[in-house]
Amino acid sequence: MLFLTDGYKGEAHVRADHIGYYNLGMVGYDNGYFPSDYVGSFETEILSSNKVRIKQGVGLIGGRRFAIDSYEDVTIENGATGEKRIDVIYFVHTQADDGKESIVLEVVKGTPTSGTPSCTDSGSSGPIPNIAQKYYATAFLVYLEGVNITKVEMSPTFRNLRSIRNVYEYAVYYVDDFKKSIESLKQSASDLGSLVDGVVKSWDPVLYSCEGNGVNDTEYYAGGYAVRKATRKIIAKRCFLDIWLTINALGNIGTGERIMRIRSAASADIPTSGAGIYSAAIGYVSGMVQSGQRITASIAPGSQYISLFLNEGFLKAKDITSGFQIRLSLSYDMQ
Repeated sequence: MLFLTDGYKGEAHVRADHIGYYNLGMVGYDNGYFPSDYVGSFETEILSSNKVRIKQGVGLIGGRRFAIDSYEDVTIENGATGEKRIDVIYFVHTQADDGKESIVLEVVKGTPTSGTPSCTDSGSSGPIPNIAQKYYATAFLVYLEGVNITKVEMSPTFRNLRSIRNVYEYAVYYVDDFKKSIESLKQSASDLGSLVDGVVKSWDPVLYSCEGNGVNDTEYYAGGYAVRKATRKIIAKRCFLDIWLTINALGNIGTGERIMRIRSAASADIPTSGAGIYSAAIGYVSGMVQSGQRITASIAPGSQYISLFLNEGFLKAKDITSGFQIRLSLSYDMQ
């Protein structure tokens, strides 16, 4: 039968379950309390070794609203020396055979142990059914050590039920925070200049050798390339490089102790490293004087070149042949 609940009919026609399902539609299926600066939020106080006080608050269980207008004292069964226990306090909704509903507080004793106690939560969830049975909403956990109550905590399943105003305030806060993050990202992109976030750029890698540690030393370039290509992509100030090069002549790199590097033909193509390598992987290597050796790559903080390593030391000119080929990918955070 179709009828209007929020309207005058001239007789009693709105049932408790109508309001209960309306509450569930507005708040959801969580059991919990409504935060309030005026009424309170069911704060607790330990009165003695076997008594806990639950103070004012307004809550919702299974769609039914309820309140404590002053306080309720709950008696806990005494603990025992050398034992620990966690008791559970429930808000219990009951519905008699005649349909009348009520709510009480009920304590379920936990299992005593000399070790670490656990909590057995047998609380209900979802809407309160229209049948004569009990509905248990887990509200508080009472911790006992020996004969003393050490603390009382609100159950994590008895939640803070946000009001529409709370939801609006949170939404405004997070939208404003999101806008600030977007502006910060825009500024970061602007600071990067031509290094546009998310754009893939192709560039030309160059293999060269240098003496000493490669800092402020003369660079000796390979004589020619059969393959020379690379890409660069920047995402949130992290640079991703993919490189493939094959030389067809040693050129001026020599065959001695000079250490090998990869750099770009244009200095801006490899952004300066800020915190060193994030990840590096060698996909393929050939043209080594001695096969089967381990090649790795890295980029040092403050650098714009990629160092190549052989086993535990630098890869040197004497270690490669005129057909040297390498494919690698690496990523790092930029300055």
